[in-house]
Amino acid sequence: MKTKKVYTFLMAGVIGMSALTGCGINKDEVVATYKGGKAKLGEANFIARYNQLTKGSLYKQQAAGDIWNMDLTGNGTTMADSEIERSLEEYHEMLTMQAHQKEKGVELTKDEKAKIAEASKKFIKDNKKDALEEMTATESVVNEYLTLCTIKEKMYNEIVKDADDKVSDEDANMSSYTAIKIDTLQKYDPQTGQKSIYTDAERNKINETAQKISDEISNGADMKTTAEKYGYTTTESSYAKDDENLDAAVKKELNSLNEGQVSKLIKTQAASYIVRLDKKVDEKATATHRTQIIQTRKQQLYSKILKKWQKKDNWKVKKSAMKKISFKNDLSKKQTKKN
Repeated sequence: MKTKKVYTFLMAGVIGMSALTGCGINKDEVVATYKGGKAKLGEANFIARYNQLTKGSLYKQQAAGDIWNMDLTGNGTTMADSEIERSLEEYHEMLTMQAHQKEKGVELTKDEKAKIAEASKKFIKDNKKDALEEMTATESVVNEYLTLCTIKEKMYNEIVKDADDKVSDEDANMSSYTAIKIDTLQKYDPQTGQKSIYTDAERNKINETAQKISDEISNGADMKTTAEKYGYTTTESSYAKDDENLDAAVKKELNSLNEGQVSKLIKTQAASYIVRLDKKVDEKATATHRTQIIQTRKQQLYSKILKKWQKKDNWKVKKSAMKKISFKNDLSKKQTKKN
């Protein structure tokens, strides 16, 4: 989580709640212990409820209904249960970074402390009392949260300095291509959303059509126009040498083509393909891929260090305290102003 974004959110004062009964949480209760300290329930609750608000808005754009009470895994765990657990892990992560900040020479500047103090005060000022109580949001709790966020971000930047940022051209390279995919195993009914296996007769007809498309393109017909003539579409994409999502037979054929060259019909178990290699080196996609590789290495290094530190910190969660964190009340409801 970027600290700057946290400042922006907190200073906006966007929590919209009214007529809440309050969660009745003792903010000073211990929710977890670890070597050298104790994690407070008030801060754990604040982090969880902050995540409920920010993530809930996104989830509601993707699905209707009571998102937090949904059991998407089928194992009896609700979205709320999962998010509360993730929030405590986030709290543990931030406390871990704080515990080791001296090892990396990380300190907060006067300016950072001033911004944190300003944001904390503004957050308390801009939100209603019942909303603040629901989130166990006192000025000290918000200040501690922002302090931990800032330390975490600075620690991350220090840790990843040791990540390998050299990526060979071969590893970074992305080749771009255009493809026509013709499903030969199963069909999809858009009205019912169901899939069904093609009959032998249907499959034979589809295979004949696929061969016609391939032959016409081989004889000079436009790839896109020909695909659309038979009810199919072309898609543009790119791939790297270690791409595991691309069918092996398709990748092998693409690797054998010259730029602008179109393949013969490629038959796999589930579909037939016709592909054209557009660029052996797609510079834009390659640059993006290089950045992604480096970012992955940084995250892996950070996770490795975090796991190493946490393995020795004897973190123990007090489940009875953890159960007091609830998403029963919706933090995204608009505030109603009294005249």
